[in-house]
Amino acid sequence: MRGELIREEARYKWFMRNVAKVIDALNKAGAEYALHKFRKPFDHVSVDLDILISVDGMSKAVKVLVRRGFKVAVSEPYTVTLIRNGFIVDLYTNPSFAWVVYMDGEELLKCCTEEIDVSG
Repeated sequence: MRGELIREEARYKWFMRNVAKVIDALNKAGAEYALHKFRKPFDHVSVDLDILISVDGMSKAVKVLVRRGFKVAVSEPYTVTLIRNGFIVDLYTNPSFAWVVYMDGEELLKCCTEEIDVSG
């Protein structure tokens, strides 16, 4: 059990280091964004980082992340998926499922975000 806990803690630290690097890149690019489905009542290691981003910020975000070593894996109407060293970032302009938008991303960015500190 102890070995499993150590491995999971290492995965969590790796994930959070990557989150901090992505946030730094987006801030430097001047992109308007919010971490989407990120805050949970417990620490966890997600399979990817979901980011809601303004339509105008999408191209800035993709460019800055590609410059930092990410590769575009998938580009769809409302989502771009980027990967670097096993770390996956999904950029969404509108939350959608099977290309069906179920929320207005621009409105969510205007009304429903909060500032949080992520990993210092």
